Amino acid sequence: MNFKKINPIKLKRNAVAVAPPSKSLSHRALILASLSKGNSKIFNFLESEDTFYTKKALQSFGVKINGKKNLTVESSGKLIPSSKEINCGNSGTTLRFLVSLSALVEGKTIITGNKAMQKRPVKDLLIALNDLGVKGSALKSSGCPPVEMHGGNFFGGKTNLKGSISSQFFSSILIAAPFAEKDVIINSNGELKSKPYIDLTIAIMNDFGVKVQKKGYKKFIVKKGQKYKKRNYFVEGDYSNAAYFFALAAILKEKIKVKNLNPKSLQADKIFLNCIKRMGCEVRFGNDFIEVQGNDLKAINANLSNAPDIVQPLSIVASYAKGKTRINGVSHLRFKETDRLKALEKELIRAGIKVKTGKNFIEIIGGKHKKAVFRTYNDHRMAMSFSLIGFKEKGFSIENPSCVSKSFPDYFKEMKKISD
Repeated sequence: MNFKKINPIKLKRNAVAVAPPSKSLSHRALILASLSKGNSKIFNFLESEDTFYTKKALQSFGVKINGKKNLTVESSGKLIPSSKEINCGNSGTTLRFLVSLSALVEGKTIITGNKAMQKRPVKDLLIALNDLGVKGSALKSSGCPPVEMHGGNFFGGKTNLKGSISSQFFSSILIAAPFAEKDVIINSNGELKSKPYIDLTIAIMNDFGVKVQKKGYKKFIVKKGQKYKKRNYFVEGDYSNAAYFFALAAILKEKIKVKNLNPKSLQADKIFLNCIKRMGCEVRFGNDFIEVQGNDLKAINANLSNAPDIVQPLSIVASYAKGKTRINGVSHLRFKETDRLKALEKELIRAGIKVKTGKNFIEIIGGKHKKAVFRTYNDHRMAMSFSLIGFKEKGFSIENPSCVSKSFPDYFKEMKKISD
C-alpha cells in the first residue's frame, strides 16, 4: 500500500491559489454539448479521473471530443449504440447520468464500474425510468451496478423519485427528458437532498437551450420537443475543491486568496465560507476571487443536507474549534465513494478527536491531535481532508494519496505552490 508523509507547511505571505474547474459543471457541460447538434467548445474543463470516464463513455456513443483543458465537441445530436460495455470506474456522476442517457440509444447498453461503484444504489433511478417507459435493470439483487439498459423507448409521462438518496437521479432524468416522446414530470417524494445541484443542472440546461419548469422542489416538468443547442461554455471554478484551501487557512490561522471563483455561483459548496465565517474566520469576496483569514475557531451547528461534499473538510476545521460542532442532514454521505460518516468517525478518533455519529449527523469536539497514519478508503475527499491535519501537525501520513486524481489531480502540487 502506498503511503505519503505529510509535512507541516506555512502559507506564503499573500498566498494566492487558483481554484480548479468545477467537476459538476465539467460533467454536465460535456454531456449537454454531446447532446447538441454541431460543434461546441468547452473552456476550462476539469481533466480528472471522473471526467475522463464521462468523456470516454460519450466517445463510445459516437461523440467526437478533442482537447484537454479546452475541448471541441462535435456531435450529430444523437447518440449511437456502443459495441462495448461502458465502465465508469468510481464516478457516480458518470454512471448515474449515463443510465438515463442510454435510454436514448437504440439497443442494449451495459454500464458498470469498479468494486466500490458496484455497491452504490441505482434501484430508485431505474424504477423511475421504468415509469417513463425505459427498460432497464440492475444485474445485482442489491439494486446496484452493473446495469443493463434497453434504449429507444423513452416515452415520458410522470414518475416519482425519493429525494433522500441522490440529487443525481433527478439531474440524470432531467438531462435526458427533452428527448422523450411526451412531457416528463418528476415528482419528489420526501425531503430532497442537495437541492443546489439540481439548480445547477437546470441552469446549465437553460444555457444549452432547454427549459425546466420547477414547482418548488416537489415537481419538475420538461416539455417535449426541446433541443439542446451548440454553444461555447466556460466552466467556472470549483467551490468543493477550493474548500481545502479555505480550510487550511482556517486551521493555520493564516490568509489565502483563491482566484477563479464566481461569487454569484449556484454551487452548493459555497456555503463552506458561511460556515467558517461563523466559526471565526474573516471572509472577503472580490470580483473573481475570495480571501479568507483564519482566526481562533469556535464550534457551530450546521445543516449540510444540500452540500455533502464539504462535510469532510468542515469536520477537519471543527476538530480545531473550541467546543462541539454538530453537522446535521448528512445521511446521504453513507452512499458516497465510501460510508463517509463512518470513515470520518474512524479517522478522527484515530487522531485522538472525540466524535459521535448517528443516522443523519456527526458531532466533533475540538481537541489536541495525536500522531496517526490515516486511511483514505480510496476516497479523494478523505485524502484531501486528512492531509490538512498533516499540513498543520508533525507525524501524520495518509494512505493512497493518488486517489485525489478523482477530482483534483494537482492537489498536492497546488498546496506546495502556496507554501514557504
